[in-house]
Amino acid sequence: MKVICEGIDLSEAVFKVIKACASRTTVPVMECIKISAKNDTVTLTATDGEIAIQKSIKAEVCEEGDICVPGRFFGDFIKKLEGVQITLASETPSSISSTPTARLLCKYFPPTIFLKSTWM
Repeated sequence: MKVICEGIDLSEAVFKVIKACASRTTVPVMECIKISAKNDTVTLTATDGEIAIQKSIKAEVCEEGDICVPGRFFGDFIKKLEGVQITLASETPSSISSTPTARLLCKYFPPTIFLKSTWM
């Protein structure tokens, strides 16, 4: 997956969906945000098993794909990059985001383990 989007748009979307992330759970994927890139749209989804929140933003999708990132950790990083253009790329198993001045290295989950809600 590789997308280019505005930091402010991504930050707003992350902080809308992060409200559905579980804060303490024995199932790590419930603390995650699923990021799906397809057809010039990035869709962020989070669920705690009871509620789910989904938000889509416009972006330049260079390579379609899906990943699940740790929600709170990702949100803290993205919040600091609201004023710049962000490239999200899942090039390696530990690198998911970069700007000219910052790079986030964290382990992410494959999208196949993300819990599916009946409405998504």
